[in-house]
Amino acid sequence: MDNVNASATKRPRGKPKGRHPHKRLSAPFIRSAPPARHCDGNGLYLYVQKTGTRSWIQRLVIRGRKREPGLGSVELVSLAEAREQALANRKLARGGGDPLAEKRRLVGIPTFAEAAEKTDHPREVVEAALAHVVKNKVEVKNKVEAAYRRTDLFERRRRLMDDWAAYLGNQSASTEEPA
Repeated sequence: MDNVNASATKRPRGKPKGRHPHKRLSAPFIRSAPPARHCDGNGLYLYVQKTGTRSWIQRLVIRGRKREPGLGSVELVSLAEAREQALANRKLARGGGDPLAEKRRLVGIPTFAEAAEKTDHPREVVEAALAHVVKNKVEVKNKVEAAYRRTDLFERRRRLMDDWAAYLGNQSASTEEPA
């Protein structure tokens, strides 16, 4: 008899059963939530850090990869706005799109591949930096030869990456507002 009562009071482990949470969070809870991640539904989470900083994040699977885009601070983005953005992101991801790439495109930030194509660096260096297999090359048969091929373009790839870092530095400096 004691074993039956003991097993009935144990909390289940793992993922909770039943309906997924939907609009679980409320304004009073958001103001007083303890440090943790608190689910609201549609992959939207309130992330409360130990310092008390509160922000919205969303958990998504985009083309098979787990992503957690930030939606902004609780002070800047209301619960309703965060829910609306989370739903839009989720619909875009389910349709095969990428909300993060869409956001970068709208802001005007090029991808590394797009920026590298506009430079005077040789195509083989860009391909090596992107880790793409060049189709015209003979397939590498052993690990030693593969290691040598990686180091062949190392210095030129490093210069390409330095140029990319300088480009990003100029981009971030130009987007900051003057004091």
